[in-house]
Amino acid sequence: MLRANKSILLWGSWIAIVALSIFTICNYEFTPGQVGSVPPRWTTDLGLKQPTAPHPTLLVSLHPKCSCSQATLALLSDLFATSDTKANVVVLVTKPANKTADWKNDIDLLTFRIQSELDGQVMIDIDSVNSKRFGMLTSGHILAYAVDGSLLYSGGITTARGARSNGPGFDALKKIVTLANRTQEKLENKPVFGCELTNA
Repeated sequence: MLRANKSILLWGSWIAIVALSIFTICNYEFTPGQVGSVPPRWTTDLGLKQPTAPHPTLLVSLHPKCSCSQATLALLSDLFATSDTKANVVVLVTKPANKTADWKNDIDLLTFRIQSELDGQVMIDIDSVNSKRFGMLTSGHILAYAVDGSLLYSGGITTARGARSNGPGFDALKKIVTLANRTQEKLENKPVFGCELTNA
């Protein structure tokens, strides 16, 4: 009887540990990242020039070593899979000033995907300086600015950290970049699920 009770206790402890681990992982995956003060308009004072083509501009901040970045790129690729969606895509790829060789391959691979899948412009963002100017503190943060420089959207495109499933962010961005719908005036804010740019 004592041995049976001991086995039950061990099994109970093991189940509790597994349940706690699953809860911790799920809680982390669905916890939004931090967002700073996002400029309501794109101005030259922010240190970056907005593209002049007659389409909205998506400014995206990504961490090359964060798996969440791959999920964001996959959904952005889906977003522009049809010919009726157009936007200027500018991606800020963060890189610490004191890191060199061990970051090069990750940055090169990310750059290749951005240019081949999104036809996007890549800017290496040393110590995330430019991202911080736009209030972007989390990998996967996307800002959509209208041609006149007004902010239309701030948030992520994924439904959780590393998740490649469409959600409210995807739907909101789809409306903004679809050629037939360029009349949106109300700012939409959605959570950003990703790694902290300076710590990932």
